[in-house]
Amino acid sequence: ACCLPDGSCSSNETSDSCAALGGTYQGDGTDCSSVTCPVECEECDGKVTFLVLRYIGTVADARIVVEQKKDGVLVFEGLVQPGGEFGFSGQDKKGTLGTEIRIFVNGIENTRLHTSCSKPIGPGVIAGDFEVVYSESRNGGPICPGD
Repeated sequence: ACCLPDGSCSSNETSDSCAALGGTYQGDGTDCSSVTCPVECEECDGKVTFLVLRYIGTVADARIVVEQKKDGVLVFEGLVQPGGEFGFSGQDKKGTLGTEIRIFVNGIENTRLHTSCSKPIGPGVIAGDFEVVYSESRNGGPICPGD
């Protein structure tokens, strides 16, 4: 097994192929069912560049739209089921989501999330009908839970 930097696991890797993926080799004969991979993470620094959210609302086929507050740029649009996850990247000139995003469900603003690193944006943060599953910042990479 090979633990990848984002905390996921890849089976059927050799020590060399794992290293090529930037991972940590778990030893010969190991598989992903027997290992727990740590997520290497840092505090949010330099604004959020990538987010994965889970829709914890109850509306089936919810039309989710996410836009950056400053320029109104659309960073995600799609149908998401309850419990479904979706990810998106920042589109400003530095590749970040700016200071805040607005999230709409079926055309109605559901919530706003601060993406400037001034408030917690790590995994486990809940805003409206959404939970942060994974996040990355421009200077820090993957953001730790609670940061």
